[in-house]
Amino acid sequence: MVFTCALIGIALFLCVHFDRIPFVGDLTGPDQLLTLVIGAMLLTGSLAVWAIKTLYVVGREQRWSWKIAAVPVAVLAALIVGWAVEPAGFDSARQSMEART
Repeated sequence: MVFTCALIGIALFLCVHFDRIPFVGDLTGPDQLLTLVIGAMLLTGSLAVWAIKTLYVVGREQRWSWKIAAVPVAVLAALIVGWAVEPAGFDSARQSMEART
């Protein structure tokens, strides 16, 4: 559940970053704001639950599981993708717009 909510929050952030949401189309300013707020709430909630569960497992039970590292690895991978891949700009869409006219 925590990992799924984190992935949905990450996906929403990346959709706003690349300005493409598969089921909506072009995003307006309010759409981007609403999407960012929903993504931030999901990501913040899931990371808070992850931190509490991690502290409980590592602190009280004193054991380690690779499942604990799944959420931070997904967040770091999304950060790397967001920084490494530039969103499509006007120049990339220019040919398709000129073809329509």
